[in-house]
Amino acid sequence: MAESESDISNLFKPIYLKEVDRLKVESQPNPLDDNPYFNTHKQAFYFSETDVVLRQIDNDLSPSPRFAYRRAGPRKLISFDPPNVRAAILTCGGLCPGLNTVIRELVVGLSNLYGVPHIFGITAGYRGFYSADPLPLAPNLVRNWHSVGGTLLQTSRGGFDLLKIVDAIQYRAFNQVYIIGGDGTMRGAVKIFDEIRRRKLNVAVVGIPKTVDNDVGIIDRSFGFQTAVEMAQQAINAAHVEAESAVNGIGLVKLMGRSTGHIALHATLSSRDVDCCLIPELDFYLEGEGGLFQFLNQRLKENGHAVVVVAEGAGQDLIPRTDSQKQGRDESGNMVFLDVGVWLKSELTKWWAREHPGELFTVKYIDPTYMIRAVHANATDNLYCTLLAHSAIHGVMAGYTGFVTGPINGNYAYIPLEDVAHASNPVHTTDHKWSWVRSVTNQPDFVRRFVFSLWMGFEDVWFGALLIAVKLRHGTICAYCKLALGSSLKLCIVCLKSLFDGVWFSGRMIEARVGAAAILMWMVASYSCPMGESAIGVNWGTVSLHKLKPSTVVGLLKDNKIPKVKVFEAEADVLKALMGSGIQVMLGIPNEMLPLLSTSAAADLWLRQNVSAYIGKAGSDIRYIAVGNEPFLTSYNGQYQNLVMPAIQNLQQSLVKANIAGYIKLVVPCNADAYESLLPSQGAFRPELTQIMTQLVQFLNSIGAPFVVNIYPFLSLYDNRDFPQDYAFFEGTTHPVTDGNNVYTNAFDGNYDTLVAALSKLGYGQMPIVIGEIGWPSDGAIGANITAAKVFNQGLISHVLSNKGTPLRPGAPPMDIYIFSLLDEGAKSILPGGFERHWGIFSFDGQAKYPLNLGLGNKELKNAKNVQYLPSRWCVASPTSDAQNVANYMRIACSVADCTTLDYGGSCNGIGEKGNISYAFNSYYQLQMQDSRSCNFDGLGMITSRDPSVGDCRFLVGVTDKGSDSSASQNKYQWWLLVAFLIVKIIFSFSI
Repeated sequence: MAESESDISNLFKPIYLKEVDRLKVESQPNPLDDNPYFNTHKQAFYFSETDVVLRQIDNDLSPSPRFAYRRAGPRKLISFDPPNVRAAILTCGGLCPGLNTVIRELVVGLSNLYGVPHIFGITAGYRGFYSADPLPLAPNLVRNWHSVGGTLLQTSRGGFDLLKIVDAIQYRAFNQVYIIGGDGTMRGAVKIFDEIRRRKLNVAVVGIPKTVDNDVGIIDRSFGFQTAVEMAQQAINAAHVEAESAVNGIGLVKLMGRSTGHIALHATLSSRDVDCCLIPELDFYLEGEGGLFQFLNQRLKENGHAVVVVAEGAGQDLIPRTDSQKQGRDESGNMVFLDVGVWLKSELTKWWAREHPGELFTVKYIDPTYMIRAVHANATDNLYCTLLAHSAIHGVMAGYTGFVTGPINGNYAYIPLEDVAHASNPVHTTDHKWSWVRSVTNQPDFVRRFVFSLWMGFEDVWFGALLIAVKLRHGTICAYCKLALGSSLKLCIVCLKSLFDGVWFSGRMIEARVGAAAILMWMVASYSCPMGESAIGVNWGTVSLHKLKPSTVVGLLKDNKIPKVKVFEAEADVLKALMGSGIQVMLGIPNEMLPLLSTSAAADLWLRQNVSAYIGKAGSDIRYIAVGNEPFLTSYNGQYQNLVMPAIQNLQQSLVKANIAGYIKLVVPCNADAYESLLPSQGAFRPELTQIMTQLVQFLNSIGAPFVVNIYPFLSLYDNRDFPQDYAFFEGTTHPVTDGNNVYTNAFDGNYDTLVAALSKLGYGQMPIVIGEIGWPSDGAIGANITAAKVFNQGLISHVLSNKGTPLRPGAPPMDIYIFSLLDEGAKSILPGGFERHWGIFSFDGQAKYPLNLGLGNKELKNAKNVQYLPSRWCVASPTSDAQNVANYMRIACSVADCTTLDYGGSCNGIGEKGNISYAFNSYYQLQMQDSRSCNFDGLGMITSRDPSVGDCRFLVGVTDKGSDSSASQNKYQWWLLVAFLIVKIIFSFSI
């Protein structure tokens, strides 16, 4: 099959080099030139400045940016004079197989390759810099260290005193510092590097990542990991023998893994004797259907024994803690974990005694933690440690500093120290490797199956809601049956049709198990109200009083060459209109749908009806599904916070089952209030969101999805009268924000970098970011006007397309930005302010409000074509009418129609009292499709063919192409609902 041009072009998308710092010293020839044992081919031996290692070598042809790192290895020129080098080596944190090998190879490499005479070991971790004399090291001294476990330099946690450490480095004239440790150690190394840079010292700092858990991000793996997996096999074999030799025997093995389950996962795959693997990345539960006890009971019946492997960080939220234990921290600041193995053994014993009294049962608990981490490295890890050490030496001698060395896709690279310090490497439970574990163990997924219960005493509520549904013109659309629902309707009664298989009656209660074919759909009370080089897209909201046909809107998008659109929910006529258009779609799911999607069956059904039905050849090009819309917004008070992860995980499983997970990515649009900081570099997610954001970001990273954020500088200005107005735009400011060496001249960059810093604190500082909503309203409030909207939007587009990026991400602008919005939406809630209905770059009828170059090929916006307007007639206040007598009529008109342009600061605010009345009358008149009776107002209104518009205040004329949601079809749906209610009422009456 022929490749498309867009697919081919994405193969050559820009590559962004993740640069590391370099000392500003004079270069000199590399002494390896004269080393006959090491450099045998001078011309091909050295790496050049153009040698890089790609972060990702697999490519799904998506437009996400690609990153590269400097390739590790010797350079033709070096920055240190070897006789004058004073190198310091230290180890921190817990033990790990291979520590002594790294130390040995650093000493031997520095001495034998480069002739460095002064090499020292710092004993007892970071505190050793200022609490003890350094230990002189030489090749003869460390010759056999690789065959010894632990670290002969000794190690410790804590003791990090930045000023004392850097003072000691400066006092002892160290100019190369090699730091071996895990993520906490690397974070300390970042601070040392920053302080050295602040003091302008010519000292190179390099990190060598160590963690037996393999939880260091970006690199392929950490040293000692393969040795740990190999040793874990012995413990699992012993547990298997013990379990198999007993009646109803369970072998329980606790392996290392505080935050990740890599050792447990790989040991399970290698063993094939494990029945259940429990890791920190996945919750589990003990009691009930689908729980651990039920699974083990079945396995004991089948095999007579079972083996359980549990990582030390698993199940910590299940173990009861005292108040003091909740506050417990070790010297490095890590939460003290309770022993999940001891607790689980106790719980298993109590369970068996409770459920099988008098029957034989035994649990053999094995904890090989210290045995595993204290051994010397195996052959594979010894080789790996050698390459790590030599890569670090070559980089430092070439003058690089502030980096970590490690393999990426099998090639060693120099990675910025801060990137590694804040990156993590969780087990991705949605990828193939965890699927292999499930296939080997046949263990359950430990996802609770939710059971709905509905009391029939709610019949009156149902009936009242049905009447509202029939009465209301604009109702919520049920995502399952597509019927219009009232804003007070809690249940879509039509969907009870799907309950008749698998429903049983008990007194006045219906129970429906979601795992069966029966699905009970909950709808929350509300109207359907949406809330490299960057690609420009738009948000298409449809909460309008005067809707254009979707086909007209799609034509508008195509004429303006807009390649991406975000819609806020699955509307059939919108998705059908987008079919075959070539426009990429981000399809939204309202927050009110999140409770429903917490079940896998509902997620399957939603995907089948709203995605699978519209994609395929010549179908809608759906690329993203936005799960919720700003669900963590502060004003929601946590209402949706615990619903996001179950929904997104179920939808991901549904995508996998539909074989489209590689093409469609899940995202969660977040409001910028999810994070906070006085300065961008100190950005962090709100404390109450730290846990959920960590889970979400890990999930997004695991599926290759970006972080989507909505940023609104206008709201900052609107909500805070002290906010500098010029800081909201892109034309410079008299109130810049200074953050260290970075200066911010606009709110967008400051807000964006605050998010970058917040993601970095979670270990995902390089995650692609998409701006899901950003724009400026053109009416309805002070500061919301045509001029400001044009200046902001044009400044934003020019700023982003310049590819300058931001101070924390130079040269790397957002992956995509979606302008908010395409069209004005006159039916949106005005609770935040009247401006909510005026975000569009086009008015409701598809006419451009102002010249705007989207950078997509057209220098100005093109208007919608073939819009069918009502006749050129307007309803105005009669010249003879008394303004005092029309106040009530004006209020009635504005309660139904949109009068927000009359608000203070609006474009029609200054047209006088009589003009205000005329505007209100006309808005109502056009909404009623120019029905002459709607302009009566007890004789106070009159119809005119003369346009009453004044200056910038436009008196609208309605459109006739109002889309496919005709009143006839609405009535049909409403009658369907009424009939359905009567049927259900009869069934319930017979069943009670």
